[in-house]
Amino acid sequence: FFKWVDAPICDYCMNKTFLVRTVQPLEEEKTHKASRTEVYRCTVCHNETRFPRYNDPCKLLETRKGRCGEWSNCFGLCCKAMQFDLRLVCDFADHVWNEVYLQEEQTWVHVDPCEGIVDTPLLYEKGWGKSVKKCVAVDRNTVADVSARYRTMPYSEDEEEGRALLSICCDVFTRHLRENCSDTERVTLERIDALEKLKMLDVKVDKQLPGRTTGSAQWVAE
Repeated sequence: FFKWVDAPICDYCMNKTFLVRTVQPLEEEKTHKASRTEVYRCTVCHNETRFPRYNDPCKLLETRKGRCGEWSNCFGLCCKAMQFDLRLVCDFADHVWNEVYLQEEQTWVHVDPCEGIVDTPLLYEKGWGKSVKKCVAVDRNTVADVSARYRTMPYSEDEEEGRALLSICCDVFTRHLRENCSDTERVTLERIDALEKLKMLDVKVDKQLPGRTTGSAQWVAE
């Protein structure tokens, strides 16, 4: 349904390309919420191919290709169509994935559509061997620091100061997003927040976790 793209094939001769620069998107690309456009050069004919980094999930249903940002945006649209509450999670290092809210269990569950993995939040630290720094989850009502779900390593003193600042920023943004919520909605959201903070402290690893499967060989190695 969706294809991972490290470098697009040449628009002219269908051969391999390599990245030469990143530019501002064209007006047409901006209409589909392209954040930037990568320009690739063909290894054979030397023509250039544009690869807009679209954020519009409807456009992504058409292109069906990209990297973690595109995968997460398109997966989010599919979840919304099935009436699931969903949010994007950004790891400030190099990755984006989703969390889906399960009403029956009253909890947010990790979902990585690129890797096809569900409810395995320590995948990145224990499977990929990444040093997870900060992870922020965002939906229409909340901006939350969810780093505790994805990291077990202790924080240094400097990192603790950074987390305190991040927590303050998340609280400010969340209050802003909830300004138009009813009192009942606000109480429900605050209850979910409090329960999540407790659940994030109980993340355990009881199985061997896989390494990264998407991305270039260099990216996976890093």
